[in-house]
Amino acid sequence: MYGISEPSSKIRVSDHNSFAYQAGLRHGDRVVVADDKSIQSLSELRWAILRAGMDGQALRLKVERPDPMISGYSMPSTSRQEVTLSFKGAKKEDFESNFMSKLGIDPFLPPAKLNAIAARQV
Repeated sequence: MYGISEPSSKIRVSDHNSFAYQAGLRHGDRVVVADDKSIQSLSELRWAILRAGMDGQALRLKVERPDPMISGYSMPSTSRQEVTLSFKGAKKEDFESNFMSKLGIDPFLPPAKLNAIAARQV
């Protein structure tokens, strides 16, 4: 594969009052299906949300969620969850500029390892 890799559809949801959290999305979820269409990247997820939101339609999502009871062993485990992202109460303006963040969805970023790097330089 050539070029720049596209961020995955793994998301960060931190605001408990957001549309995303109220729908059941959680930090670390990876969206794999939106309205029966496979989702491979963050841009595909962004387009699915934008289309549904502009049309005022709810969006059915299937997500893979890390299983906290099993993760940490030799084989990480995930469970599949189904959630519906409703845009009830959203305005057309909510889907302008940085609409994903307004809905409470941001790209997942792994934790920074600055402490380990700083410790090596001492």
